[in-house]
Amino acid sequence: MRWDVLRSALYAEIVFRPDHVLGNVAPPGKSQVNIQGIFQIHGVGHEITVPTDMDYAADGCQVFAKWVVPYVDWGTKNPSTFFLRVGRTVEIEFQTRIRFDSPAAGR
Repeated sequence: MRWDVLRSALYAEIVFRPDHVLGNVAPPGKSQVNIQGIFQIHGVGHEITVPTDMDYAADGCQVFAKWVVPYVDWGTKNPSTFFLRVGRTVEIEFQTRIRFDSPAAGR
C-alpha cells in the first residue's frame, strides 16, 4: 500500500496548511469552528474546510477535528482488487493540545 498507492518514496508528506478560522473562538470555553486551508496529497493542494471542536483555557487549547478525504477523486490510486473492496474516501481524525507559555516563563 505504501509503495503502490501512497507512493511514499515520491510523496513523503501529507500536509494540512490551515490559513484561517471561520467562527468565533470562546476564550475560555468550548467552541465549534471551521478551519479552512490547503490539504496536500501527492504533491497537489486541495482547499478544504475542517469542522473543529476547541476547548480554550488560560494555559492552552485542546483541538479535535475530523474530516473526509476523497483520495480517489483527488488522483490517488484505489487499492481495491477482485477480492478486496476499499471505499473511495478515508476519514481523518486529528487531536492535539496547544500549550500557552506565560510571558514570565521565558525569563
